[in-house]
Amino acid sequence: MQNFLRASKPKKADNGTYVLGRPWPTATPTTLIPLIDIADTGKYIAPFLDDPDASNGAVLTASTAFYTPVEICATWSKVTGKKVVFEEESEVEGENKERSDVVASENAGAESPYYGQGGRKGLEWTLSHAKDGLSTWESFVVRHEPWFVD
Repeated sequence: MQNFLRASKPKKADNGTYVLGRPWPTATPTTLIPLIDIADTGKYIAPFLDDPDASNGAVLTASTAFYTPVEICATWSKVTGKKVVFEEESEVEGENKERSDVVASENAGAESPYYGQGGRKGLEWTLSHAKDGLSTWESFVVRHEPWFVD
């Protein structure tokens, strides 16, 4: 989530909306992006330290949830009152366009190697064992206001 504070923060367009750029060239509006607030790191690791035997062999998927770029933008819009949109026009052509379709298909099930071993099941296990409440994307956006100062 901290990447959005500076490097991946939406840029203001000429029409007054804010545009979230593609996090990588093959990203689509439905690409699933695992988000974590790094301040929550200890909450993910605590179960392993509290009971190493029960956690032996478990796969840690350190993410609060998988969010699409469209969901990320909708949350920004809701919290800030500014229109935030995802850059949907693709400059990806030819072979890269085919790869984009493959990545989008893989992301549909969050089972891509990008998400680590276990995909959604790994995330479910992690969330069921994480200590205390984890930061959602919305709570992170609220805590880091103001995002867009005109």
